[in-house]
Amino acid sequence: MNKISQNDSYLIDNAIQLEKEYSSTCAPFTRVWIYEKRCVVFEGFTFKGIQLKIDVWINQSGFEVHFWACNNDSFDMDKTFKPIIPQLDNFYLNNGHINNLKYEFQDKRTFLQFFQPFLIALQNLELNK
Repeated sequence: MNKISQNDSYLIDNAIQLEKEYSSTCAPFTRVWIYEKRCVVFEGFTFKGIQLKIDVWINQSGFEVHFWACNNDSFDMDKTFKPIIPQLDNFYLNNGHINNLKYEFQDKRTFLQFFQPFLIALQNLELNK
């Protein structure tokens, strides 16, 4: 039987808490679920025919956020979203993949200060498309 360390428990608990908090208020996404115990996945949002996801990886150093186009490797997230969503100013291409923007928040407080306004900005895109 594998024991969960106190540190792993902290990561898993944060993922569960985040999933619960946004399960009914995840618009414009339609579904929130946990992947590999410490990644909260937001999916079910299509913008101009592109399926978008947010992966929030909870790790020792903070909250790593990936905003990406899951059905199109050549979709340029940087050129499409940075000019219209100011919350993405500090995001950068993940390993050079143009369909994946990434940023790591050092703590939960700064992540949460970013996340709700970011979801609202995405909702506004949905309303204006």
